[in-house]
Amino acid sequence: MKNNTVRFLLIIFISNIGRSQIQDSILFNKNDARVFKNKLIIDQTEIYNTKTDYDRFMEKNEMPNTDCTAHFESYYNPLSLVGNFYSYEYKENAESACGTPGGTVSVKSISLKTGNEITILKLFEEKDVVDAFKNDSWVLKKVKEYQIDIESIQSLKDITGFLQNPYVGIKFTKSGFCILDFKKGKATIRFVATEYMRFNHNQHLQLGMILPVKVEALSFFKDKENFFLGKYKNWLQK
Repeated sequence: MKNNTVRFLLIIFISNIGRSQIQDSILFNKNDARVFKNKLIIDQTEIYNTKTDYDRFMEKNEMPNTDCTAHFESYYNPLSLVGNFYSYEYKENAESACGTPGGTVSVKSISLKTGNEITILKLFEEKDVVDAFKNDSWVLKKVKEYQIDIESIQSLKDITGFLQNPYVGIKFTKSGFCILDFKKGKATIRFVATEYMRFNHNQHLQLGMILPVKVEALSFFKDKENFFLGKYKNWLQK
């Protein structure tokens, strides 16, 4: 019996090591940044971590000594890297104790030097972003549906405020984009909003744009460590 117990505990120990190695498997390095499957560390500073997300949620939402159980899981998926500009996808599924389950997704771009959020205008001119947005077929459809004056959209701020009301549930952000391709000075991008569905669930709303890259940003696209949308598994559509 004693040998069987030792063997059983050893199997559990090895299994836990295997899970830890999978969770902590590194995807790529960039200067002082280390991007793992479940976390991002920049110069010893944690930028995101699925375990931290879990611990914070459970601390707020668990109800010990009851029959109610809480559930939480989160994912971070690399989307693109251009120079130090890193875009990733965040997804979570959560249910507070005795609460309603829900889920959300979003896209964010940051600097791997500082960990700070960056704007799409770091790579592209505002006028080009606005013009591409105003010529998108989905945008034109919504402009007609909600009787919006399309000429009122003149800036990135106007774009991030587009249809952002509780009845529609669309949220564009200044950093919600990633790079799909780059050819002859132009980048094909996905400009991604979070769209509320119902019952506390959200999905991606993505627009496709082809934009000329700022002259001062062209050198970022020559980095050999760059990668574009599709290298790593994610929930976006190419």
